[in-house]
Amino acid sequence: MGLKDKLNQMKEGYKAKAHKEAQDIMRRAAEELKNSGIMERAVKVGDKATDYTERPEPEDTLAALKELGA
Repeated sequence: MGLKDKLNQMKEGYKAKAHKEAQDIMRRAAEELKNSGIMERAVKVGDKATDYTERPEPEDTLAALKELGA
């Protein structure tokens, strides 16, 4: 089973279990996100990553991706 099939299966399971009010809230929230333009600003396959990223370390230092082997 591919990812798309698994996601559809999860979606159908949610629809079967969740109250209609909860489904309506989720549907409206998803629609608001779509209308916000968030997808146009999201990183897409093939986009070049920025050269610097924050490391999850106490000092919150920046490291070049090439230093991390990325």
